[in-house]
Amino acid sequence: MPRIAAFAAWWLGELNAMVPAGVRNWFVGDTTLIDVMADGHAVQIFPAAAKAGAGVSIPLSEARGSTVLRDMRATGRERVRLLLTADQLLVKNFQLPMAIEENLREAVGFKLDRYTPFKAEQAYYDVRVLRRDSNKETVEVQLGVAPRAVVDPLLATLRGLDLSVGAVGAAPGVTLDEAIDLLPAADRPAQKWGRHLKLNAALFALVALLFLIALLFPIWQKREKVLELIPQVAKASAEFGVSQKQYDEYSKVAAQFNYITGKKHSQQPALILLEEVSRIAPDTTYVQSLEIKSTGKIREMTLIGEAQSASKVLEVLEQSPMFQNASQRAQTTRGSQPNTERYHVSTEIKPKSLPPTAVAGAAEPNPPATLPSVAVPQPAVAPPVELPAKAAAPAVAAPVAAPVAPATGPSTQPPATPLPFPPAVQPAPKAPTVPTVPVNDRKAS
Repeated sequence: MPRIAAFAAWWLGELNAMVPAGVRNWFVGDTTLIDVMADGHAVQIFPAAAKAGAGVSIPLSEARGSTVLRDMRATGRERVRLLLTADQLLVKNFQLPMAIEENLREAVGFKLDRYTPFKAEQAYYDVRVLRRDSNKETVEVQLGVAPRAVVDPLLATLRGLDLSVGAVGAAPGVTLDEAIDLLPAADRPAQKWGRHLKLNAALFALVALLFLIALLFPIWQKREKVLELIPQVAKASAEFGVSQKQYDEYSKVAAQFNYITGKKHSQQPALILLEEVSRIAPDTTYVQSLEIKSTGKIREMTLIGEAQSASKVLEVLEQSPMFQNASQRAQTTRGSQPNTERYHVSTEIKPKSLPPTAVAGAAEPNPPATLPSVAVPQPAVAPPVELPAKAAAPAVAAPVAAPVAPATGPSTQPPATPLPFPPAVQPAPKAPTVPTVPVNDRKAS
């Protein structure tokens, strides 16, 4: 730590020397030390504006009441530099290796008794580099030494007069470098805060405060705006939550309401399936049994009958846009008629494509606020329809789902807004006529 403090003092001193005196005095006030000389009888003061040799000599007996010293203390100019005469100071020049220049004062202090009659603890000393010789790698230094036995009484005298000794140098006429200060850095008094320094420090603090205000004031304004918007955002979030809940409930109810209608529109009616089978079947094909059943999500139709070629029945079923995955359920056998085969096949019924309004369903962008009350139709089971078959073959009843009959109920008002999709309207089926010949048989028997 002492080395760091010494380096900081040296560095600040060098920077201080580089600043012009006018600028330095404006910032921190006049820091020039007043030169003084002292002995056992009087104190001689050399004001800064006075020339060398024009100092004011004040006897020690009258120093306490001296007007000059009183003015110096009143104006904050009590920092002085003690000047030593030639008989009080030893000056010596010599050369040292350039390698010890970095720690010059410590290196000279270790060997001070080799250059002077004093040891380091017995004297005040300082050393400065005068010139360097790069060829010889040496430096010429100047050493100033003053015994403590001589300097300490003088320092005590000045301090007794309430003067602050900030440096110890050489009196005029002594060949000593002006940069040499025999007073150790640890013994130098701290720089007092003068009026200029306090004023400028206050101005700098004010500028820093204004800068912080200019920097933080916009942030504070935005923060206040954010705090004002937080209740509005919370209110909007609550309203959105309520709206979202209502929309979810509407979507759920609409999905339940559209379930039956969607089922109806997604399945092919039985009459359409019968018409498709009659259209695609060859003329020589007989249908003795037709069964439609649902297994999970799959509707399946099973056909039993006779035809000239059982494989032809599978082929036409695969080619139909209403059926898929036709397969044979039992082994083909000979039919009851000549040149015929008895077939037993099944095929999956393709689901019917829903209309666009049905697909949109509950996902309308602007759903109605309330759902219309609608009477839900109850399914009715129709009696099985017997298909005509060949006279020789026994007739087998094929259960076919009949159109759903609407249940009677109280009349309802029409909805204010259109339903997600309109119910399918099926034409009234005509009364079947029972032919005297097999289905699709165009030849006269």
